[in-house]
Amino acid sequence: MNPADPTAPLGIGNLGPSGMATVPWVPRRSSRMIDVEVVTASRFEYIDSKPMNDDQNITVAMVAYIEDQRVWSYGDENREACELQLDVEGARFKVIRWAGKDRKLPEIFKQELKGAIATVILNKWDPSRPFGIEDVRVITPPLGAVVEVPEDEESTADTSDEG
Repeated sequence: MNPADPTAPLGIGNLGPSGMATVPWVPRRSSRMIDVEVVTASRFEYIDSKPMNDDQNITVAMVAYIEDQRVWSYGDENREACELQLDVEGARFKVIRWAGKDRKLPEIFKQELKGAIATVILNKWDPSRPFGIEDVRVITPPLGAVVEVPEDEESTADTSDEG
């Protein structure tokens, strides 16, 4: 993604075939980049309320203010989880990132995210389960916080001191 692109600071890429904004993203256990539709709060509520097929997989992104964050361990194996309360256009959503097979959360979820503005990628793969967090890309860190970007991710933010 070109940092000079005016949409880059929001973590938003091109317009998709539907005319909606998209964000490029590489899913876990994949090497193929996909364009994920950036949805509004009302569109997310609409998508979430629609019945889905058993073989359907829905992935969306939302630009959100992270109002709250809770990280905890559960189960006999001390699996980790992170719940985020998101504010998207005044609508509030609680979503959870569950640990993977290694029982650990990615490092981004162990950092202070409360107060950040981020692009949050959500996925729903089972009609009986709610949307879950796949990834968080911090756009603006919480005041006074330093959010580290993993080496395998390319930062689009301009961190130079030049005007």
